[in-house]
Amino acid sequence: MEWPALPRARQSLIGKLHQKKYRYAEGLYLAEGAKVLSDSLRHGGQALFIVLAPEKALPEGCTGIPVFQAGREFWARYSGQETPAGVMGVFRMAPWAGVETLERASRILVLDGLNDPGNVGTLLRAAHWFGFRHVVLTPTTADPYNPKAVQAAMGSLPALILYRLEAEQALRKFQEDAIPVYVSALEGASLFPKNIPEGPLVLVLGSESHGVSAAWEGRGIFRIRIPPADAAPPESLNVALAGAILMHRLAQGGLG
Repeated sequence: MEWPALPRARQSLIGKLHQKKYRYAEGLYLAEGAKVLSDSLRHGGQALFIVLAPEKALPEGCTGIPVFQAGREFWARYSGQETPAGVMGVFRMAPWAGVETLERASRILVLDGLNDPGNVGTLLRAAHWFGFRHVVLTPTTADPYNPKAVQAAMGSLPALILYRLEAEQALRKFQEDAIPVYVSALEGASLFPKNIPEGPLVLVLGSESHGVSAAWEGRGIFRIRIPPADAAPPESLNVALAGAILMHRLAQGGLG
């Protein structure tokens, strides 16, 4: 099917959305790839418009959304992928949730100081899978709407409730509501507990190099680690892998 050519103004908008300041100024982000696009829509994402390469078919679930066509020069310039998928959508961001919304949460993930957008996106997808629908990102954490994070999240972004909070602000709320907080750590941490009490809980993950910020201390804070099976293990696990393991165990109530 022939679609109208992508207008120059919309092409310029796409170019700007590769930069964080413009994403937040416009309240828009890019989602590239047929599956990312379809899953984003399936999970409640709102697409402003879609761009297709001439040889590409419209992905599933994209009816009723304006579609434009763009050729090889566009994809070489604006695609965030090494091999362009030829399918891109411009989506509306959901507003950051207010701290009071945490009162309705049962499982909460906190990403504190993670600077790799790929890891952030992978953790957002894992959070969706394991039911950690409320995700707090501290200001030093990579933008979840960075194209690399969106790609790694694979359409899970619209399914999550996202917060941008200082660590101290989030911790105050957890302590006020008496929600236990499990902090992933390598040093000064206990092995993973065998039984997790029922009710709301928080998992905090920090960067592989620096860990979490100093804010995560005090009452209701439990420092935990994943025990290695090897006598001479690697220095650390990738934070996305470790986060998925911890979310799984917390969701299952520990080791039982």
